[in-house]
Amino acid sequence: VEVPIPTLGFMKHELAIKGRDVNADRFVLKMMFKGGGQPVLNKFGVQFNPEVHELVTEVEKKIKDLQFDQINRFVKEVKMKVTNLLEEVVNKFELRKQLFLRLFAAYQPLGLVKGMNAATMCEMNICLGEGKLLNIVLKPTYPSCLPALSIYKKEKDMDTPSKTMISKASVFKGEKEPNQIAENLMSFIYTECMLSDS
Repeated sequence: VEVPIPTLGFMKHELAIKGRDVNADRFVLKMMFKGGGQPVLNKFGVQFNPEVHELVTEVEKKIKDLQFDQINRFVKEVKMKVTNLLEEVVNKFELRKQLFLRLFAAYQPLGLVKGMNAATMCEMNICLGEGKLLNIVLKPTYPSCLPALSIYKKEKDMDTPSKTMISKASVFKGEKEPNQIAENLMSFIYTECMLSDS
């Protein structure tokens, strides 16, 4: 069953570039029934388009415990659960956006921002000095999942830069409040820039 849902606002630009309809989206509800007289729902699954699917994690776990009575009522309940889940996705996107805009405002005037995924707000690159780049990756579950940090450094006589994964605990100290995450990350960037200059 195809079920219409609102398009995620922050994805409209990306969908437009691909020539897709930006005003309407849908998900596919797949249902399997046990044989016999009265239909008994055995299992069901929800399938989004690829762009949405990567942002919605463990969707089946979040729409479990639904009782099947009539198919129309069941579809309506699943749609309500999915809509609530997508609202959660939008809220998480806004939190990622806030972090990246704060970093962009601080470092773009200095020419240090070397790339950002503005469509999904999931990745940003910041220059830490000559031949040194910080890669910041945010998962859709941010801020409950802290940013993943990697430093790429161009080494002498090497074609490919070295990669160092940075310990989240050392940077964020377990803090998951968005403003504090930003403060800790900016403090880390400042320290790394100072080390590069010394």
